[in-house]
Amino acid sequence: MLFDLNGFGESSSTTMDYPLDVLAAGQALQARYPQLPLALLGASMGAAMSVCVLAQADHPFKAAVLESAFPTLLHFWRRYPCPGSASSCPGCSIRPASGACARSTPPPTWWASRPCC
Repeated sequence: MLFDLNGFGESSSTTMDYPLDVLAAGQALQARYPQLPLALLGASMGAAMSVCVLAQADHPFKAAVLESAFPTLLHFWRRYPCPGSASSCPGCSIRPASGACARSTPPPTWWASRPCC
């Protein structure tokens, strides 16, 4: 199964529950093909969110190939800052030392100030 994490590619959702996207895809495949082992293939954001899923005891995956996973979402979002300053992004709760806004929406509680898992 090939899919876009929510808010990326052709996905219109922006809930930021990225690990849940990976887990839901695995659970859907497991329900459809219960006799087959499932594996993950992820790069960058997909790899990092897959690491988060693999840290959960109830994941359905038997193997994973992960490339270029980053340690936290803050490391990822620093590459894609919003165009405004911190004052023009009042919902942003992540401020790098430069004072520039690192995101345009508040992060979900499951990853604020800690590794994605």
